[in-house]
Amino acid sequence: MSNIAHLPTSPRMSMFLAEEQAKSDIRQELGACVGLLHGNPTNTDLFEIMARLKAASFLVDAMIGIREAHK
Repeated sequence: MSNIAHLPTSPRMSMFLAEEQAKSDIRQELGACVGLLHGNPTNTDLFEIMARLKAASFLVDAMIGIREAHK
């Protein structure tokens, strides 16, 4: 049995946690892009950067959706 207390979360707290996770994921994707651009990126690196930017864009759209749903 777990000794961690599971407290009920309000919808507002759930929204906050979801937004913070989305922000963290966006930062991670953009940071990976910056890391790939250091040095001399290959064509494969550029394709990976494009994919990561698309993922970050999707996360931004999701975060906007989270905010709209809780208005």
